[in-house]
Amino acid sequence: MYHATKAEFALTGATARLYEIFLDATRGSAAVGDVNRALFETGLVHHALMLLALGVVPEERAKEARALIDEIGKTTIMKDSFDQAREYWERVAKVNPSAPESSDG
Repeated sequence: MYHATKAEFALTGATARLYEIFLDATRGSAAVGDVNRALFETGLVHHALMLLALGVVPEERAKEARALIDEIGKTTIMKDSFDQAREYWERVAKVNPSAPESSDG
């Protein structure tokens, strides 16, 4: 089933300036919409991996989230980055006694 969500937000300060530099450097090499989607997708997946490893996401939603991350990983050149983020957050969750238990067990 096809899902679509529109996300709109404003960037300010250093984040806005960094984005402007990035856009200037890549102007003409990629459509702005594609760039924005890739940036948002990468950030979203990295944040989701952190929340999953820390056990913040309820297990019934965590399984679906993991499957979606794997699906997204198949269609992006950032898959290696996703794998590294997953490993990092799983290590953090194991060594940080103040972090909630990972929902992986």
